[in-house]
This record gives sequence, C-alpha cells and structure tokens, in this order.
Amino acid sequence: MKPQVVLSLLIFIAAGFLILPCTPGGCGMPALGQAERVVSAARGLKLRQGPDVNSTIILTIPNGVKVSVLETGGRETEIDGERGTWSRVGYGNVIGWVFAGQFLEPNDISMKDVAGRSFFFSPDEVDGASTTGFAVENDGSFYAECNLQGNGRAKIEGTYSVSLRNGAANLVIQGTAEGLYLTGKEKRRSKTFTDGEVIIWKKDGVLRGTFRLPICGPIVGKKLE
Repeated sequence: MKPQVVLSLLIFIAAGFLILPCTPGGCGMPALGQAERVVSAARGLKLRQGPDVNSTIILTIPNGVKVSVLETGGRETEIDGERGTWSRVGYGNVIGWVFAGQFLEPNDISMKDVAGRSFFFSPDEVDGASTTGFAVENDGSFYAECNLQGNGRAKIEGTYSVSLRNGAANLVIQGTAEGLYLTGKEKRRSKTFTDGEVIIWKKDGVLRGTFRLPICGPIVGKKLE
C-alpha cells in the first residue's frame, strides 16, 4: 500500500474518533461529571438501559435518594408534560439512564436530612423560638408545638407530604391544631387544616427552616437545631 494511502487512511480513522457521540436522545458531547442529585419523583424514577422511554427498565429509584450523575445531554424531550433531557446516573452499583425533566434536584438536602428527626428553632436567632419544634416521622406523621399568635401554646398532630424542589424539602401539613390561650381567662381553640407549610433547606451546611401552621406564630428562614 502506498504511503500516501496509508496516511490518508490514518487521518480518516483519527477523525472518526473525534465525531461527537449520538444516542437515541440526540447527538452532541455530553457534560461529564460526578455531580450528586436527589430524586424528586413521588412514584420514584425509572432507571433504564438506554436514553429512551421504550428502553428496558432496570429498576425504580425511590423518591428522595441520592444518585451520581455521570453525563447528561441530548435533545430536549417532553414526557408526560415534563420537558428535559436524559442523564446517565449511578445508583448503588447500577448504572443506567433516567429522564431528568424536573426530576433531579440539586443535592442541597435529601429525605435522610428530614424524615425520622425532630427539630427546634435556635433561640440565638428567634426570641423564644426554642420552644417551637416539630417532628417529621418516617411513617408520614407530623407533630409540633409552637407559640400561639398571642400568649399561649399549641400542639399540632397530623400528616405530611413532601417534595424536594429548588434544593429544599417542602412539607405540606394537614391535621389538627389545639391551642390554649393564657391571656386573662384561659381560652381553648381548635382548628382542622390542610394547608400547613414547613420548608427545610441548607445554607453553608446549616439547616434552616420556615414554619407556617394555623394558630402558630410564623417563623421564616431561621436556624434549626
């Protein structure tokens, strides 16, 4: 074979290695990395063999757990009203593809930081808030004690649902608030509610929270202990 032909063949082969990879999700150089993300999908996130909704499902990753994103990219796709691309992720010892349209959130907080724990607001930041606390149980139940909007105390018992959005755990609380006012003659108050809100996030590695429940004095963006 002539030297010119060999040289041309080598150049052609080398150029082939520079062609950007294509997948069923599209063509282009993927963004590589080992970024951690938290799954935010109520019914879990399906891990597939390839970046396609018809690809074989390997397993379902539970809501609220961490995964390692190995690469992401391709053309934007819409599935069930959600837009996004596909990401190749590692979950435990398994690697596969997930549709990342609004399902993978920045790993500022996960359910392990929230569920099965009790919290109190730091008295260093909120005067008297050390007596305001709440418990987020693993079984979905929620308990709290707080200062009333006035002189008194309240106890809350209920349940919660949680979503992980924008790096925060957003809890919607429903249940019953029982309060006892201590101004003058004691007065009891009871309220059933469905719109309580507790938000927990991390800032500089410290948990902070916002606490809005009926008949309780609101606390916004303060340190949790």
